[in-house]
Amino acid sequence: MTIANNALAERAMLVTLSVSTWSARKNDTRISDKVAADHGADRSMGRYAKHLIPRELLTAVSAANHALRDHHNLNTLAWGDDGTRILPAANFFGYQQHQSSLEDQFGRAVRNFIASYPDYVDTAATALNGLFDPRDYPAPDQIAEKFGVRRHFLPVARSDDFRVCLGDLHVARIKAEIEARNAELLSAANRELWQRVHDVTSRLVERLSAYEVDPVDGTRLHPFRDSLIDNVRSLLDLMPRLNITADARMERVRQQLAGKVACHDPETLREDHVLRAEVVDAASGILAQMEGYC
Repeated sequence: MTIANNALAERAMLVTLSVSTWSARKNDTRISDKVAADHGADRSMGRYAKHLIPRELLTAVSAANHALRDHHNLNTLAWGDDGTRILPAANFFGYQQHQSSLEDQFGRAVRNFIASYPDYVDTAATALNGLFDPRDYPAPDQIAEKFGVRRHFLPVARSDDFRVCLGDLHVARIKAEIEARNAELLSAANRELWQRVHDVTSRLVERLSAYEVDPVDGTRLHPFRDSLIDNVRSLLDLMPRLNITADARMERVRQQLAGKVACHDPETLREDHVLRAEVVDAASGILAQMEGYC
């Protein structure tokens, strides 16, 4: 199913997410030059990079960063090749609310890091010893500037908004190019959603098919976690909000997965080999339906 260019602009918006952090890494040209000289090597063939503080001290910040990016990518679809993604209007409020919560978590992790930053520098001075250079470290009152979260929302380009002093023929051609580009990007976004459904369903078929119970001692071979089913359920909950074009095929697949796969309890699937085989058959049939959609 396709939708008109201007209708698309009413159903979705574009969003970019930028999360900046302090890398806490530095290329040490002095050591790099020394290593090259000691081995008679061209200095451009290698370099020495040092960690300015132990990596685990930034673990909480890194985890919060990844949580922001993962949620952003999960709740949007690719739009172009510059990091811009499309956010359906139906998913905006849930997206914004959870992003705000994750941004708060990121902020807390950053504040905790900054509070201990002077101590971390002192620890690094001991750990790096002769490699320590105080010039590598931002001043305590400047380190906060290395961290930040920025989100930018933009409208989807509308061909009828293109106004410029050109001849009618040129304007018509540019409008057609905008519409064609939007159609191309929308098709790619839909393929990404189909691919997500395909991947989670394929994984389920693979894991359920491999699972078995040793008939002698009852040992569970190739076990699977509850998340195998939970991941399907999470995607089914998200699909209606990401289905920008209201694709009936997508909704049909969602309903089939909900009624034939996600409705079953993971532990029941482990215990009941007949039911497990039925779910594998049903999921395999759904995968067959999706051929050509991804």
